[in-house]
Amino acid sequence: MAQCAMARLRVSIVFESGARIGPGKARLLESIRKTDSISGAAREMGMSYRRAWVPSPLIGCRGRLRGNPPHSWIAKYRQVSAEFRHHYRR
Repeated sequence: MAQCAMARLRVSIVFESGARIGPGKARLLESIRKTDSISGAAREMGMSYRRAWVPSPLIGCRGRLRGNPPHSWIAKYRQVSAEFRHHYRR
């Protein structure tokens, strides 16, 4: 009998503007919020500044998050992702 390969579930939220939040972007945005800079977040995540600084409507000048909406988007992403994982495991 053949074995089934395990499937993975990845959640991404795509906004009308084209901005998207997936697991990597959520971690990066959380790290930017924590360190208050893209370069600090890049160091913390072991990636180059250039890789971390992908033009994004969620990141403003000087590598800071644009106001509170990104924080609420991160929270919403985590909530939606947890709900999908919960239903997927059933």
